[in-house]
Amino acid sequence: MTSISSRPASNARPGTRMRAALADAYDKRGHRKANLFYAYSPKSDRDWVLSGKLELAHFVVAESTPDIVAVNYAPAPRQLPADVHSSSFIWCAEVLRRDGTWEWRCLGDVTDPAKEQACVRLAQACEAEHCRLSEHDLHANSAHLQNWLRIIHWLALYRGIPLTHESMAVGALLDAGQGTSLMDIARLDPIGKGDAYIAAAFRLVQTGCITIALANKPLSLRTEILRAGESS
Repeated sequence: MTSISSRPASNARPGTRMRAALADAYDKRGHRKANLFYAYSPKSDRDWVLSGKLELAHFVVAESTPDIVAVNYAPAPRQLPADVHSSSFIWCAEVLRRDGTWEWRCLGDVTDPAKEQACVRLAQACEAEHCRLSEHDLHANSAHLQNWLRIIHWLALYRGIPLTHESMAVGALLDAGQGTSLMDIARLDPIGKGDAYIAAAFRLVQTGCITIALANKPLSLRTEILRAGESS
């Protein structure tokens, strides 16, 4: 198979960048049979190639956690800064929490205890926390994953669009106590279907300014939106 360069021109069209990223990921995948997913991250405002359903589930969990402010889903190998001859290790993701702490995350079960302890020591030496999430951890709430896949797709449709006016209108609606559902938010749009206002609400949910009352119910226009700290 002919390989496509993984470094397209910076002004390349999105389709060209996607094909290049996927080709590069296929090359790195080697003989592993994990599916590849090309996904837009609203938190980092860029596209990522995710390998396998476990990485996809982690992506959704991270994107839906308000306490997480930044994520690198393809970190470079790490080794002790003062020892260039030490072993290097690769984490699946590097996560920055709102309080400024870093988590370096591995996915799946431990297969090599000695390597796991080496990862713990390396993360600590770099002032980060080594964190491992199992398949059970990531797939514990399938309804949450499905709902947030829809939310992330909705946000992707408005990438690069500020939605400042729409965000202010959503905040004013909640402050006035005049509505708590996505339907109420959609009605803020005087001329359209309210999609941009709903996208603005989802952005506010993602950053923790407001919360969405999903529980295990499917996302719908009847879904309630609340100020952070309030209960339905």
